[in-house]
Parts: sequence; C-alpha cells; structure tokens
Amino acid sequence: MGGSMRPAGRGGLVREIVGDLHGMFQAIERYSKRSLRECGLTGPQIWALRVLREAGSLTVGGLAARMYMHISSASNLLNRIEAKRFIVRRRDDADQRIVRLAITPAGRRVASRRPAPPRSRLPQALKRMPTRELREMHRAVRRIGAIMKDDGG
Repeated sequence: MGGSMRPAGRGGLVREIVGDLHGMFQAIERYSKRSLRECGLTGPQIWALRVLREAGSLTVGGLAARMYMHISSASNLLNRIEAKRFIVRRRDDADQRIVRLAITPAGRRVASRRPAPPRSRLPQALKRMPTRELREMHRAVRRIGAIMKDDGG
C-alpha cells in the first residue's frame, strides 16, 4: 500500500507503516459507507451474510468464531440484520435450546451482489503468512494496541 519499495531510515518506515494502516482503515470505511448507501448494511453485516450464505446455518457463537469477534458483538450485529429480514433465527430441531441462524432469500441476494468486505479478507491474508511473520506481527500489533488504548491516566 505504501509508496516506495525501501523507506529511508526509521522515519521512513514509520511513515510507510502509518500510511499503509491509514489506507486499510480508509478501504474499510469506504466499503461500509458505500454498502450503507446501496443496501443499508455495513461491511461487517455484509460479511455476516456472506458467512451464513456459505455455511448454510450457524449458531451465533459459530458465526462469531468465523468472524473473529466476541459473541455479544455478533449478537448485536445480527439483531440489526434480522430487523431488515435478511436472516431468521430458528430453534434447532434436535435440541430446542439451540438457536440457529439462516439467511433469507433477500439476504442471499444482498450477499451475492456485494464484494467481500475488506475486513473479511484480513483473516485469509493472515493465514497465508509464515508462522514466524505472524508471531512478529502479533507482538507488534499487541504493543501498538496497548499504546493506543492507554488513555494517559
């Protein structure tokens, strides 16, 4: 995403990394804004529909795991999609305690028309990385996340 092949020194590396991250954030935001305008759904909501279209039927926990998010976040996201009638929740035939999610025909149409959201491509890109690089990235992202979460007091 960054401009040059070899950034000059430490300052150049920082500039390239910040630029690359900014570009990723912008791509996510552009996708969500366009999706909201065109079909009334955000990027994560489209991602959820695409996961359900592929899987057929999942529990909230199963969807959350496939989207790498907390179950409460997935539940909130699903409430908004369900209100638009793009998914339905049904009790499992074998075990009535289990609630399964299914995509509706309208949800299937929306999921089929929209390209994969940028956030949904991140896990696949990470899975293709060599383990050593993935571990290095993990350490670096955790350090940056801790610094960014620090409110200074």
